[in-house]
Order: sequence, then structure tokens, then C-alpha cells
Amino acid sequence: MKHLMVLVMVLVGFVVGPGVESQTLCNMSMGELVACRPYVSRPPARGKPASLCCSGLKKADWGCLCTYRNNNMLSYYGVDPNLALQLPSKCGLPAPPPC
Repeated sequence: MKHLMVLVMVLVGFVVGPGVESQTLCNMSMGELVACRPYVSRPPARGKPASLCCSGLKKADWGCLCTYRNNNMLSYYGVDPNLALQLPSKCGLPAPPPC
């Protein structure tokens, strides 16, 4: 399940700037990644994640996201890995394959 932590690390690690709509990472747009951030930071947003976040998770390339799994930047960016692991189920999605 470290793959989801990677997603979140990428989400908070990118600087949002001009042309953000056209930037993608592992089949997710920067907008989709940013939409997930409130649900993986403390205090977490309540309720179901934004539809933009869930639609991004649904089409994410998990193999690609797994390539980032050993990066320890999550805590630096205030991302709670336990919250990140809850995203797929909160979106009503099946668990992605393990890394």
C-alpha cells in the first residue's frame, strides 16, 4: 500500500504554476493530485474525497506511482500515510495492486 503514499508525495511535491492543467504524473493531472491533498493532511477533510481526486485515483498508473515509494518526503510535506492509505476505499474504489 506504499503506492498510495507515493501518490500523495507527488501531490504535495509539485509546484503548481502556469500550465498545471496540461501536466500529468502517472496518468493523473496535477489538478487531480491537488484535489486529493486535503484528505491526506492533518486535520483531514471530512467526507468523501472530491470527485476530481477519485476520478484521478481510478485511472492512476499504480506501477508508475510505485516507483516513488521509497521517497521519505511525505512527512516533510505534512502528509499522513495512514490517511493516504484510506483514499481508495473512501472513493469506493478497489484496493490497487501492491507495489
